[in-house]
Amino acid sequence: MKALNRILFALALPVMVASVVVPMIAPAAQEPKVGLAQPLRKVAEGVPHVVDDAGNQWPTGRVNPTPEQLRRAHMVSMKYAGKMKVLESRGVPDEFDCEKFGLVPPIKDQGPCGSCHIFSALGPATCAQIKAGNWKNEGDGYSEQEQLDCKPTGGCSGGWEWDDAEFLLQKGGAKESEYGPYQARSRTCKSGVKLFKTDDMAMCSPGVDGVARAIDIQNSIIEHGPVSISVAADNGFSSYRGGLFNGTGSRSVNHAVVYTGWKTVSGKIYFKLRNSWGTGWGEKGYMWCLHGANQAGGDAFWVSVKSVNPPLPPDPGPGPDPGPFPPGGKSFTLKGFGVHDGEYRLLHPDMKLGDILEAMKAGKAAMKVGGSVSEPCNDEARWKRQEELNTKLVEIVEQFKKIIGTHKAALENKK
Repeated sequence: MKALNRILFALALPVMVASVVVPMIAPAAQEPKVGLAQPLRKVAEGVPHVVDDAGNQWPTGRVNPTPEQLRRAHMVSMKYAGKMKVLESRGVPDEFDCEKFGLVPPIKDQGPCGSCHIFSALGPATCAQIKAGNWKNEGDGYSEQEQLDCKPTGGCSGGWEWDDAEFLLQKGGAKESEYGPYQARSRTCKSGVKLFKTDDMAMCSPGVDGVARAIDIQNSIIEHGPVSISVAADNGFSSYRGGLFNGTGSRSVNHAVVYTGWKTVSGKIYFKLRNSWGTGWGEKGYMWCLHGANQAGGDAFWVSVKSVNPPLPPDPGPGPDPGPFPPGGKSFTLKGFGVHDGEYRLLHPDMKLGDILEAMKAGKAAMKVGGSVSEPCNDEARWKRQEELNTKLVEIVEQFKKIIGTHKAALENKK
């Protein structure tokens, strides 16, 4: 199943990029009104923060773990060391963005509270639920307020993001739509709300000085989705307005955020950093951050969730013969399946979803036409026009998992 997770991105792209997203909370994230001076942001008394060049106070709240806490987290993660070495040997594309696959919900705003650690933990967990097909990316997700109210440690004064993610693993967390909106302060814990657990989590790699290796973070993002990371936020970081951030040299780690993808510029890897300061900061809430700049990539970890969708109905058997192979068919790519890796062209570009699935089962709907390529789909524009797939995400993913698992012969080279 681990290997099949890699194909999720390639299969989910056509239906997820067209998904409609609904903005989440954050009064502080509202667009400025033209012609009116905007008030400076301020944090609550006692909340850790940094100040940008304009005088805005941006809340942080990441509390560094003790050596024993960090040792325990890495010990838990050791079981995946061999897996990471295997993934490293396969290589990664020069750029990758989970947001393009519809796995990333809208930017949030932690407000005047030092709760970045909660947003950093719950962000990847929400993405993992979306990736597993359990939740739709419609603006809902794990409730940061529920952790503020119900988790005995951490809060607006700060905490460690691993602890927050471990809380989900052990006890579960509520969805924001069911628990209530974010208030940026601790209140009384609500009872009787349905909780959703995650299934696994692990550090990407020990790294150097706490910063995980870029290749391990990249493979973790491909395998599991966005990852939680820490960074040293200072005046230069908080004053970022766009472009490439190369760091200021600060090593005082105090903030927790999320990596959702990356791009390569002149041989250097810049990760797409998702902050929790609203869309008014950076590039609509994001930053292109050089890996390791200001210790970015520290204590990086991933979260995973199993699909809870019901089993597929019995296989009805092969469908009708789709006919001869026409020129110019639509394409998709498999990566991570060894000899099966490569570009495949679907027969009959105008086939409907059900016909494609039936033809795949019969081993007559795809033909390997080239070597391995790094892009998840080389005909994205045509895939996007398949609007009928928008409501079929879970069905498509589960069907293809079953097809690949039981009909590998259909994906062999055909001379």
